[in-house]
Amino acid sequence: MTYVLDSSAVIAFINRESGGDIVKRLIAEAGQGDCSLSISIVQLLEIFYDHVYHNELEAVEKGENLSVLWLPARPKK
Repeated sequence: MTYVLDSSAVIAFINRESGGDIVKRLIAEAGQGDCSLSISIVQLLEIFYDHVYHNELEAVEKGENLSVLWLPARPKK
């Protein structure tokens, strides 16, 4: 089965918010080969923007360098 992820669900997972546990479970299942995950480039850009925006604010306040969000991708078999 293939699940299509939504940016709000992935952001909830990243921020350890309500609903993120479902994404965590799906990632674990996909890692075991029990399902596959898909997400559109637009959704990925929204996640990237949200991550950079929030980290940029924190980094500027702390005087730190920005980090980049990397989501591991596994090619289809």
